[in-house]
Order: sequence, then structure tokens, then C-alpha cells
Amino acid sequence: MRVLCSPSNEVELTLLKSLLDSEGIPYQVRSEFFSSSEVGPFISPFNIKTVLVREVDYDRAKRLLEVLKGSDFESPGA
Repeated sequence: MRVLCSPSNEVELTLLKSLLDSEGIPYQVRSEFFSSSEVGPFISPFNIKTVLVREVDYDRAKRLLEVLKGSDFESPGA
């Protein structure tokens, strides 16, 4: 799996997941439920949600991400 991006909020994450689903691109969201289940301080490694896609789907997923280019996505290693 390859890191696609780290959306800055739940809305961006939901939009991206919807786009990936509509195109049939499998993905994983690291730490998807952790931050919503824990009350307390923001602990970066645990609270940041990261979207990962298969290497074979990365370029296609990256193009879909461009659809959301006006958003504040962080794209590690891009």
C-alpha cells in the first residue's frame, strides 16, 4: 500500500472515500476510528488519518485527488 494523502478534516476524507469507491479503487484509512473514539489531547501520530491505496492504483487515485485540488489536502511524499 502507498500513502495517497492525509485529509485535513472528515469532510475531505468522506469526499475522497466516495470518489475512490465510485471508481472501484480499494483503499485503507489508517487511524480512521481512533481519534473519534478517544477524548483528550490531539496526538499527531494517532489522530491523523492517512489514506493508502495499492501501488497499482496510485496514479489513478492521484488523478482523482486532483478533482479535490482546491481542498487543503496534505500529500506526503508526493
